[in-house]
Amino acid sequence: MESAPTLAAAREKLERLHIRLTPLRRAVLETMHGEAARPSVDALCRLLRPRFPRVNATAVRNAVLVFDKLGLLPPSDGDGSSRAG
Repeated sequence: MESAPTLAAAREKLERLHIRLTPLRRAVLETMHGEAARPSVDALCRLLRPRFPRVNATAVRNAVLVFDKLGLLPPSDGDGSSRAG
């Protein structure tokens, strides 16, 4: 199974590609890397809400899609559940 790059490597890749690492994107990336299993978008929103009270699922989903497309996240479990990515 292919693993995701480290947080530092992920940040470097985003910088090389000139993709802005906003505070929310940074938090999503850090949170996803800190979880054993890939959390759903709703779960990510709940985890991020203390730091970002007005966070919304669309913004989180978009961040996950960008990171997923760039290979910055571990592969999803592919079971068809409503998981991020």
